[in-house]
Amino acid sequence: MSANTSEIIFPCPLSKGYGIPVRQAWLLLNVFLCYRLVLACLFIFLFFSVWGSSLISIENSHLYQFSSYSYLTLTAISATCIIWRFTGYTLQAQLLILSDILILTLLMHACGGVNSGIGTLLGVSIASGGLLIGGRCAMFFAALASLSVLIEQIFAHYTGGFQPGSYSYAGMLGTSFFAIALLSYILAKRSEETLELADQQKNTIIKLEELNQYIIQHLQSGIIITNKCQHVKMANEASLRLLNLSMLPSTIWIFLSLAILSGIMALSRMTILAGRFLSNNCETTSFPVAPLAPNTKVFILSPQKFNTPNVRDEPRRSFFSPAPSAPSRC
Repeated sequence: MSANTSEIIFPCPLSKGYGIPVRQAWLLLNVFLCYRLVLACLFIFLFFSVWGSSLISIENSHLYQFSSYSYLTLTAISATCIIWRFTGYTLQAQLLILSDILILTLLMHACGGVNSGIGTLLGVSIASGGLLIGGRCAMFFAALASLSVLIEQIFAHYTGGFQPGSYSYAGMLGTSFFAIALLSYILAKRSEETLELADQQKNTIIKLEELNQYIIQHLQSGIIITNKCQHVKMANEASLRLLNLSMLPSTIWIFLSLAILSGIMALSRMTILAGRFLSNNCETTSFPVAPLAPNTKVFILSPQKFNTPNVRDEPRRSFFSPAPSAPSRC
């Protein structure tokens, strides 16, 4: 990518080309951290509340209590590291996803295996891994979660906690993990392509702006560009030379005042070829070199008009009126 690499994070070691903007990455990590904090508090609340037994069936209270407190402790440590930036983004995101897979598998086993429904929370972790880390790491997390569920079922089978249909349910759960990981990978890839396209368009606009600046500065005609407040935004060297000025004034009024004091106004006429000059005579403003911002006015000083030896033939013509040969812009 052509963007500045200091503003892009490459969190997946398996996909070196996949990057996430720094601001977006830390924002997603904070959102996932808040989700983990709420989920950990909810597990502890269900363990001590009277409604917990009606919502989940805890078969191993010691394992459930240990896993819940460990989940909350790790979340609090991660929050401290994220807030104070003690660790990098890549390490912190990987630790959060891996700890999610491990602790949620233990909680699932403590509540009776895959039939408890807690295993579906692993899908949220897999999707978060695809957004936080992305690339091939999303598939790695899906494979790791599927293996964790399968190992839990094998352990439950040999410890007497096996229930008929558990293996098929574990297989369907693992398949859903890969589907979620694939979907998150596709979405992350599209987001990366959109970011790259926006970066290319930004570079194209910058190059066009530089080209327009070069063209304007090398025109023989004087160009003066002002905003709606008559502040001069840009003037090329030809305009300063034709008006016999050595510096760029701040407003068009100073431009005209200095030009009058220099005596050039008595020997020249200004031809307004585009834009509006302190009036509403024209409805729109156009300039063939580059698109301009709203309420921007462009004044073009023709060198031929400044070479006019005698202007006594038209003593009553207003200085700001267009020359007869200039096409009307209104």
